Amino acid sequence: MIQISDECRKFFSRTPLGIGDIGWMPITEAVTERLEAAEMFLADVASNFHFGRHLDLSPTIRNAIQAAREYMTSGIPSFQRRIWFAAIDLVCDSHGQFWFVDDHYCCPMGLHQMYQLTSGSDQRISDASRRFREFLNAGRGSLRSIVGEDSVAVVLGSETFNTTYRDNFFFADFLGLPYVSQGELEMRPTGLMQVSHGHESRIGVVIRRLQDDDLDPNCFRPDSLQGVAGLVKGARSGKVNVLNAPGTGLFNSRAITRLIPEMISFYLGKEPLLPTIPTLDCSNAETMDLVRNAPRNYLLRTCNSMDPLEPLVGPTATRQERESYLSRIREKPGNFVARQTLASCEESGFDAVPVFGIRTFSVGTTPRHVLQGGLLRDCHPDGTPVDPIYNDDSLVPL
Repeated sequence: MIQISDECRKFFSRTPLGIGDIGWMPITEAVTERLEAAEMFLADVASNFHFGRHLDLSPTIRNAIQAAREYMTSGIPSFQRRIWFAAIDLVCDSHGQFWFVDDHYCCPMGLHQMYQLTSGSDQRISDASRRFREFLNAGRGSLRSIVGEDSVAVVLGSETFNTTYRDNFFFADFLGLPYVSQGELEMRPTGLMQVSHGHESRIGVVIRRLQDDDLDPNCFRPDSLQGVAGLVKGARSGKVNVLNAPGTGLFNSRAITRLIPEMISFYLGKEPLLPTIPTLDCSNAETMDLVRNAPRNYLLRTCNSMDPLEPLVGPTATRQERESYLSRIREKPGNFVARQTLASCEESGFDAVPVFGIRTFSVGTTPRHVLQGGLLRDCHPDGTPVDPIYNDDSLVPL
């Protein structure tokens, strides 16, 4: 584990617009570039999927994409901009180089923690607090342009108290929208209706705080007790707008987010502004040979960034721990990835180590507003945060 030093915490918690020598502008541009490529990938998945002909994708990825295509469409205007709100994890190494680590485009988390940490009167967090308020205002303004004056919007989440509830409820509160569960919504031939205390109202926009699998039992998991039956079909027919759109959950998979540099090259015709932590697909035999031959250079992780399973930290793992984890991978290799440590990356000069991680946020579509700040986090040798955002005690506002 890489610990954020007290000096580092103090410096970055009071620095308004600069991170080392790089500043925020290149990060903002790189995040925007990344989101644009992801948007184009999702639109491509929903139509002809030219990107799939460009790369040799693993069966696991192809199956996930094929499943998503069944409920995505390219012809509905409400789906043209699929990613409205996003969270992005980066890491800064000991040379001052920033790397992208993970992308969260389905149900991004962390706003509630950011709010709590910037709500005090401490002068050192005043700049972070101001920038966060500007970000929230940008989110409200963007939503007003989407919803319009004659429509009604709600935030759809779980009715049970769980690890995401506080963040979801805060999300609804800052947008000034009612927080509803599936029992209050009903998809009808005329549109989506909210039924509460004997009153009915037509819903035009749903800000969903449920993962793709839980969103609609008619399309995804039939045993979902949180989703609204018929919601995805209603969105496809233009009867309701869903943000973030169904399909953005594809980016929960690290096997897909590792391809974003190729997406930038393919769709935007340029090299990425910032590198991505090298991530290898464990269903590839060559990957497993690399891991076995140089185990200290890799961390083994699940593909799903939402999976709570602890990673195998190669530099510190014992032989017994390594063999146990590898046996788990052999059962379902497509469910795992291997990430290089920064110290083993050629791009870093082979001697870099993570100094701190950052989760930042983006909201809106045209234009996108990227928060010039975020949450400082402790991270592993591959740059990935040590703890889930909802259980991370290392957070410091930036």
